[in-house]
Amino acid sequence: MDVGFRADASVDIGTGHIMRCITLANALAAEGAHCRFYMRDLVGSMAQEVRSHGHAVSLLSGQSPADAASGDLAHSHWLETSWQHDAAQTLEASDGAPGLDWLVVDHYALDHRWHNQLRARAGRILVIDDLADRQLDCDVLLDQNTQIAKGRYDRIAPADCLQLLGPRYALLRPEFGRERCRTVRRAEASVKRIFLFFGGSDLPGLTLLSLEALSTIVDAEGIEIDVLVGDANPDQARIAQWCSDRPQAHYRKRGADVCELMARADIALGAGGTTTWERCCLGLPSIVVAIAENQLEGARAVADAGACDYAGDWRTIDRAQIASAVDRLMRDPKRRRSISEHGMALTDGRGADLVAMALKQDE
Repeated sequence: MDVGFRADASVDIGTGHIMRCITLANALAAEGAHCRFYMRDLVGSMAQEVRSHGHAVSLLSGQSPADAASGDLAHSHWLETSWQHDAAQTLEASDGAPGLDWLVVDHYALDHRWHNQLRARAGRILVIDDLADRQLDCDVLLDQNTQIAKGRYDRIAPADCLQLLGPRYALLRPEFGRERCRTVRRAEASVKRIFLFFGGSDLPGLTLLSLEALSTIVDAEGIEIDVLVGDANPDQARIAQWCSDRPQAHYRKRGADVCELMARADIALGAGGTTTWERCCLGLPSIVVAIAENQLEGARAVADAGACDYAGDWRTIDRAQIASAVDRLMRDPKRRRSISEHGMALTDGRGADLVAMALKQDE
């Protein structure tokens, strides 16, 4: 089976779309599929990360911000060119290769018009979405979020489209499913370790803000804290300095074993998005701050499901609110236990296998 992926990463977009596509590609490759990623050559594209997993990459170059500004979708600017130019480049990049059995599209800047153009190259299309904010032309639709109202996609996706909805389909790396079976949360015990991660780029600067908010708690109570920092984080130097000043603070970069760090932690503080499901899978009690408009609805929905504490969003959150949210959760073992149980009930870490199985059955 030949599978193409159209997704991007950048300082603006973040890394989550590429990371979840890599997870699905790995699951498909384990079953013998050949996977190729079609990605724009943006700053922070993560092309090397894709290659490191053994998948081929075709970079689409030549940005035109003026064309992107003319786009009519909420995230058109993510492409840094027009959807027409992007479709033409993707078609050209795949020309001469065997026809794709499946094309996986994980991109808020692409809608049914782009999908339709690529029908000439792809037998079937899977769209991964979170927003339900544009028309889609696909054979399978994946939305791994909890806030899915009945009929959410009925008017924007084809009537015969197979819809894979909810966090049971969350695209998590297999180690999360394995670690879940070994993890035993002791919510009654005191909090001794915190895991902090606000995504690959963290443009709002919430990593540094959170560390400043937690200085008193960490210093006074001797709590260990693992701080994961993405390559595109503009505050890397200051975060590293904060950690170097405290023996119990550990500065972690990409390549760290995130699953192990989460499994060792007692609570977490971080963004919404894909890491939400990683934390839920492991039953890690978490405080979530939305770091972008497209995370607001999802973060609130996870909190409504009892699977996290929602502290607010990047526009209004401050040090006092962060410190208060962390202190509250630290001192409430019943709340930590409840979040852990509700989170683990949402996803078991087998989503990538379920989605891969759906594609293979529908070949």
